[in-house]
Amino acid sequence: MYLDAGGWDTSFFMDFDDVDFFLRAWQRGWRCVTVPGARVYHAGGMSTFQAGPPPSEVIFRRHVGGESNRAVICLEHFTGPSLLWAAVLLLAPLAGSLLRLDFAKARIHAAALRLTLRRLPAVLRFRQANRTLRRLRPGQCFFTAAEFQRGEAGAP
Repeated sequence: MYLDAGGWDTSFFMDFDDVDFFLRAWQRGWRCVTVPGARVYHAGGMSTFQAGPPPSEVIFRRHVGGESNRAVICLEHFTGPSLLWAAVLLLAPLAGSLLRLDFAKARIHAAALRLTLRRLPAVLRFRQANRTLRRLRPGQCFFTAAEFQRGEAGAP
């Protein structure tokens, strides 16, 4: 299943890489579930504050990466009007920060937009390679499919 879904996308920095992987697995017919009590231990044992660059740089990269990753998930997996969510996820926070004259946050949002634009060629290649899967099981249906709604028969 891991190989069939293409493994982890290493362009994701820290956040939402699991959502991207689950969407790719789900589009290929694999069942995905969330297990709230599960524990994950990273092989390197690293967290935001344990090693590497100064924490402020890691936090900046994490915010930038998280915003970009959410937009990339929309761009890779969504179809039709739902693709507009990628623009909303990137442009609304940037516009809001600029209107509030919060230039520190605007810097983060602008960096996320630049990162997403740099990732765009790979996103377009992914969309092209997976267009058949996208048409059969659009990514946005993952979030609204009855089997994933709480209270439905068979739902956890």
